Amino acid sequence: MNTMYRIPALCIFLVFPLHIPAQISTSGEPVNAEAKVEYPRIEIYTQRDTGNPDAGNDRWTGPDGRTVYGGKADYRPCIVRESIVLDEKQKEAVLNTSLRWLPYFGEEKENITLRTYFEYMEYMEVFRSLFPKDMNTYESMTAKPGDEFFVETLLTYRRSPPNSVTVLWLDEFRWYVDDVYYSSGFALDTFVQGGQKEVLTEGEIPDFLDLYWPFQYKLSEGLPYLQLPENKNLLPETGAVLGYALSPGMPNTFSYDAKVMVSGCIGDSKIYTDRARLAALLLQAKAIDWDELQHHIPGSSHPDRQVVTLTVWCRGHRYRILDPGYNEPESAAAVFAQKVKDLLGPRKNNAER
Repeated sequence: MNTMYRIPALCIFLVFPLHIPAQISTSGEPVNAEAKVEYPRIEIYTQRDTGNPDAGNDRWTGPDGRTVYGGKADYRPCIVRESIVLDEKQKEAVLNTSLRWLPYFGEEKENITLRTYFEYMEYMEVFRSLFPKDMNTYESMTAKPGDEFFVETLLTYRRSPPNSVTVLWLDEFRWYVDDVYYSSGFALDTFVQGGQKEVLTEGEIPDFLDLYWPFQYKLSEGLPYLQLPENKNLLPETGAVLGYALSPGMPNTFSYDAKVMVSGCIGDSKIYTDRARLAALLLQAKAIDWDELQHHIPGSSHPDRQVVTLTVWCRGHRYRILDPGYNEPESAAAVFAQKVKDLLGPRKNNAER
């Protein structure tokens, strides 16, 4: 496969060998920390309201003294992932699924199968032929006013938030996002019936997709001439998006410096964390005032005089926060740092957790 279509090898060396990354539950505790993500798999992302349905509606008094009724009083949008691992028979059926070319790019193309999509990835020029030559027709169509806007592709995910997003992972390095340039017409969704469901994080689906690198990559398929202006700079091209480091301290202490890149690559071990959980953490980071935290007086909350350094990329900036839980161990920043440690820190047989 041409490297243009592989996950970029943006990795940072660690002080010590790296482990299989922990997964994060919504409570921030490790979940089956030694488990690997299994392939092939299909994942469906949806936005659900997990608020109390009995809370009623918001209401307030307007300027005229009348009561005004608004939306739900307890509205809590969350990102839910439903996934299933495919057996060999299901995999073959999925690869034979027909994909319909979407008519928004000023070109006519034959329908293909998912098998063809993945086979063509091996050859750059052939793979390019599956996609538009440019985005001029699409941009012209989407420039119309809202009442004339009938484009149904995930390229418009901000303007028209989708009900769901379906991702097929053939393996750790090859995946397909439905309804971008081609559509299976919900055929892939039928394989996920009865799959495992989990709440990844609070938030709305456009904000999650902004930070979910596998989705952003497939919006242009790695081809610069397909990248839309509004999708540029949503994520950094280089450098760590999250990091957790523990400095050397007293004799016989264990230190490490672990970082994860935007592609989900951890260290130099070619291990990839769960990219959706990474996006969930990056979304949670937006709720914290990192500018303010940069000015706090650092200390050391570790008994062996070690210093914790948290690295976090947020809103276009990369922050390095020293001992985020020193002054307020129960603060949002301290809780977030613990989640990053659970994702990147050493296993129990290597260091104190």
